Amino acid sequence: MLPLLPLTESGAEPEVMQEMVTTLEEAGEIELLALAYAFGGLVSGNEAYNEWFKRSFAMLEDILEESWTYQEMIKKGMQKGLEKGLEKGREEERQQKRTRRRAPAEGARAARDSAEFRSDAFSRACPCSRATSCIHQ
Repeated sequence: MLPLLPLTESGAEPEVMQEMVTTLEEAGEIELLALAYAFGGLVSGNEAYNEWFKRSFAMLEDILEESWTYQEMIKKGMQKGLEKGLEKGREEERQQKRTRRRAPAEGARAARDSAEFRSDAFSRACPCSRATSCIHQ
């Protein structure tokens, strides 16, 4: 029942949490300590409480890392991070493909526009107006 203590009315108070952590640590209840950490993280506290909570469990990190429940939480977090990273990579790849598809079309359009511009400029500049067989070319 101790791991659920943070979810009770007075369970999130620092003194109560510290007593719970000490009791579980002294009893060697690593799994329950990992669960208490998870449940304590559900408490919506202010910034000061959150910092205190992190510090309280930071010194137990080595012990928590031995817990299979803690390992499961870490594994799940890593899996979610990997999935997010893969999705972001796929989106970036799709964006690059769209950019590459547009680039040749835009390049051809720019070349065509440039050729039309040169042709228009030449026809305005040429006094004889014979674009195909002009001697001024």
